Amino acid sequence: MVTNLQATSYSHCAWQLCASEPPVPGVLHSSFSRVINVTFPNTILSLISTELPRMPNGIQLSPSDMRDLSHGLHRSMLIYTGDHQLEIPDLRITLSLPTNAFWEAHPAISSRNWSRASVFYHKRVLADYLAHHTSSNGLDHLISPLLRNRPTVETPMSQLALPLLRLLLKSMNEQNIVGIVGSVSRLAGLGPGLTPSGDDVLGGFTAVMTLLASHLSDQAAFYQAIALCIPGVARPHTLTLSTVLLDHAARGEVAEHLGDLLLSLALPVEKSETVQAAAARLLAYGTTSGADTLLGILLALHSLEGA
Repeated sequence: MVTNLQATSYSHCAWQLCASEPPVPGVLHSSFSRVINVTFPNTILSLISTELPRMPNGIQLSPSDMRDLSHGLHRSMLIYTGDHQLEIPDLRITLSLPTNAFWEAHPAISSRNWSRASVFYHKRVLADYLAHHTSSNGLDHLISPLLRNRPTVETPMSQLALPLLRLLLKSMNEQNIVGIVGSVSRLAGLGPGLTPSGDDVLGGFTAVMTLLASHLSDQAAFYQAIALCIPGVARPHTLTLSTVLLDHAARGEVAEHLGDLLLSLALPVEKSETVQAAAARLLAYGTTSGADTLLGILLALHSLEGA
């Protein structure tokens, strides 16, 4: 008997992959209680519980369907996509993508009215907010020496990252391509995990440059060109899942909680509590990923401000 599951939502990337003809085989990359990552040629597809935010490379399922899907799954199994579904023959499981469950990973940035004054006001508020909610496990505590001119607790990883982040900001200000490439190549892969801290910072940085530069700067072409280059520079130095997410960020496709925060930056200054609430949802994601991503967002806004 075949078990038929249905996705609750999916991204454009997932739809394209699952529309492949002939079917494309993939293998298990990594499996957790609420996330299953599957490697396919040139990408990684993430199957995610509805308990987590939607991802630009993702298919969401109910928690019970996630349990059904993960039961008995192991690395030797082939997982196929095709005919708008995902199939695991060894488990006799089929996952369908209904046509009414599409989710747009590209936030509707152009639908908002953008004010430099409001955005950079929110940037300062969020820098203070992050400084009071940091940990020493990632790189987020570097917000203090980078944007607030205050010391912070040093860790071996932050000692490596701090001069690289300073070089990135300085090189962006000077439009120094050599400096930008040098800092990105050494930040990529810095830290533990499937998406290391350095990559999460670069992800937030890239998303802002791609999506907001044209609304906040008269040098948007330069900033957007840098965003397009970052995944290629990072690729030889880090893990596949990170480069997949950086590729999406360079195209303006981001995780749901990140997109919500970027959209909130268009709110007037009196709505700063709403912006902080969106930042809190981002911070809650992962052990360090959300906080490191927020650091990258703030550094990109700092560059766009021309400071």
